[in-house]
Amino acid sequence: MESSHRQLLEELALLRSQSRQSRKAEHELMRQQKLLREQNINLIRKSVELSDVKRQLEDKNYELELSQKKLEQTLDSLRTSENTLRSVLANSPDTIICVDRDHRVIYMNRPIAGYHSGLTIGNHLCDYVVADHHDLYHQAVEEVFTSARSSQVETRVHLSGA
Repeated sequence: MESSHRQLLEELALLRSQSRQSRKAEHELMRQQKLLREQNINLIRKSVELSDVKRQLEDKNYELELSQKKLEQTLDSLRTSENTLRSVLANSPDTIICVDRDHRVIYMNRPIAGYHSGLTIGNHLCDYVVADHHDLYHQAVEEVFTSARSSQVETRVHLSGA
């Protein structure tokens, strides 16, 4: 009986030891499960964030495509306007002169009628405008560059040589 009692105590001690090991293993598994759950949650969050970024990129790409189409339409319209302007300038019977902000000639569609020398691209147009119209000429040019609206000045020019 004593040996069976001792045997029972040994088995009980063994069972208690195995129970402790089992609980330790169970706690370790639960800890790992919790870590895996947290990792999965983080992965899901990242996936959602990446989906949002992907959607935003797709939206931006669509906007860029629309902008590119508008730009192409604008460029086509600009080419058409440029061709029309070129045709008008080439076929106009009047001399049309364009000046920059410094009042220097940057374009002339043709020489002034009756004069084959004198006013050329790069010259300061004011040097050829009659003196009593200088202020009117300067005001008109400044107004164009300030307001971005066209202006027209009618004056006499004095050129040497016919």
